[in-house]
Amino acid sequence: MKIFCFDDKQPICVVCYTSKKHKGHTCYPIEEAVPDLKSEIQAVVSTLKNKLANRNAAKMGHQSWEEHIKGQAQRAEEQIRREFKKLQQFLEEEETARIATLREEEQKKSEVMRERAETLAREITILSETVVAVDKEMEVDNITFLKNYKAILNRADCTFPDTADTEVVSGALIDMAKHVGSLKFKVWEKMLEFVDYTPVIMDPNTMSSKFTLSDDLTTMTYCDERQSLPDNPERFLNVGVLGSEGYSKGAHYWDVDVGDNDNWILGVAKESIPRKTQVKMEPRSGLWIIKYICGKYKAGIKSYVQIVVDESPRVIRVQLDCNRGEVKFFDLTKNTTLCTFKDKFTEKMFPYFNSGSGICPLRLLGKAKTG
Repeated sequence: MKIFCFDDKQPICVVCYTSKKHKGHTCYPIEEAVPDLKSEIQAVVSTLKNKLANRNAAKMGHQSWEEHIKGQAQRAEEQIRREFKKLQQFLEEEETARIATLREEEQKKSEVMRERAETLAREITILSETVVAVDKEMEVDNITFLKNYKAILNRADCTFPDTADTEVVSGALIDMAKHVGSLKFKVWEKMLEFVDYTPVIMDPNTMSSKFTLSDDLTTMTYCDERQSLPDNPERFLNVGVLGSEGYSKGAHYWDVDVGDNDNWILGVAKESIPRKTQVKMEPRSGLWIIKYICGKYKAGIKSYVQIVVDESPRVIRVQLDCNRGEVKFFDLTKNTTLCTFKDKFTEKMFPYFNSGSGICPLRLLGKAKTG
């Protein structure tokens, strides 16, 4: 056999080449066909190796996420236990119920990561075996290679997608805010049905790696060095952290003790604000804020409008009225208005906190009240 038929993907003899069966087919001498065909197979193998590398990296990533989830669960459990020790004996049933809920969420979310890692491991095995087998087939003599070419191509034509199911969906991490945020108040609220307000707390799953949060999720501190945190969809890549609860109706307010902090931003952010890219601090980007930096107070409107104050506020109240499309900022000590935004809110609005100073943390005071 000295000729290869590209239409039938088989080597043929000269007699077959001149027959009606191969009339009009694309045929080349074997010496010319083999390099092109091997190049084609090598391209397929290269794709397989890329998929293999992708899955190996994804497997390691999912295992790391599982460890982070376990760490979250451990920290949450420790806090739950610390808080419950302060409560009276009759609250023990509530403690047991909350830990059970935490364990259930940990088990479910860890199982999701474990199953994804196991799936990747199975695919890695299949891809590895395929690569080895195809590489071995490439080492045979030309005639044998050409005879087996179609089978090799079919074997190498992996049905796996180019990208594994490696994208982590929102909600993959333990909902720390639900489990440990203002825990004592939530338990007390369960007994006092007439209480009609809930605490504003920060959501650690949205927190940039430049910050740390207190155990009760009410105080944020700026860090000079980035923490090692999972890059989940909810998390800000650069700076910022959101409140754990968003609002789409009603009136709400929260008070922030800025103290001596000399670089901070406070306000509200729409739910769809980009988390992985830099955005301008203005309503068009989904942020309604005021900031304090370089000794000046400014409102986030285009090039920033300076806010003139007689004395530096120590406590800032942020007031959001979803129904009226209004965000107001107050100096709570003097009870004076610093700035007002008017807009139309078309999605959930979340409290937004940001700091670029390690001098003093930002601390939430009081509670968000619904009107």
